[in-house]
This record gives sequence, structure tokens and C-alpha cells, in this order.
Amino acid sequence: ADILKSLGPVISVKFLSLAPDPWALDSELVPLISVLAGLAAIFGHSYSIFLNFKGGKGMATVTGMALGLWPWTVLILFGIWLLIAALTKYVSLASITVVVLLPVMVSFMYPKTEYIIISIIAAVVIVYRHRLNIVRLLKGQEIKIGDKVKLEED
Repeated sequence: ADILKSLGPVISVKFLSLAPDPWALDSELVPLISVLAGLAAIFGHSYSIFLNFKGGKGMATVTGMALGLWPWTVLILFGIWLLIAALTKYVSLASITVVVLLPVMVSFMYPKTEYIIISIIAAVVIVYRHRLNIVRLLKGQEIKIGDKVKLEED
């Protein structure tokens, strides 16, 4: 569902650009409007006004936006994510790594200024949202895939 929060708006902008007038968007504006739609979804998810500006870490929302804008980049980064998660058993490390690689990949594969800027903003937001995971990783306290989690009782 979180992937669709950003994939939907990005794809909608692309479809609007194909529509007959008066709904057609200027093709020059489509990349800019697409990234703004994706950015709005990321911030809306991560800093929801309905949750006192709290929310999720945003990785799935960034993935949806990236899937709509840069599908080949997502395919490559998903392979890297799977490899890191399988080798280290840390979902957070895999997520942080691929989101840091996102602007690099976008720069080479989809070199539009607005795409590079949004990928950098997305990476900064996701790394910031994972700051506690980073602290736990550095302390060796991060939960690994397959670890049993103790639930606190009230």
C-alpha cells in the first residue's frame, strides 16, 4: 500500500501528459510535476499531519516513486537490496545502502536535473528516518532477519 501512495501520483502525472487538451500537460513539465508528486507522497507518509507529523520511514514510498520514474534503477537496486539483506540479515542496512546508491544510479541512468535532485532529497529523508537504526547497527543492537523479538507486556 505504501508503494502505491507514491506510484499512483507519479503514474497519474504521466497519463495526464498523454491526455487530449485541455488536460494535457506540457511535456517539458512532466518530469518536474512527477517528482513533486512523488516528493509530496514521501513527505506525506513520513510526516503525516494526521499523526502529529510522525509516520513511517518512507522506504516503500520512495520505492513506489522510483518505480514510476526510474524502473530500471529500481530493478538493479532491488537486486542489491536482496543481496545485502541475505548476506547481513539487516533489512535496515540493505535499505540505507540502496537509498544512498539511488542518486548515483539515477545520475547515470536518468540524468535529468530534477530527477537527480529528488533522488538526493529522498536519500537524505530516508537516511534521516533510519537514524535510530544506524545507531543500533553501530552498537550491534539492530534486529536481524530471523531474530525473535520479545514483546513487552502491559
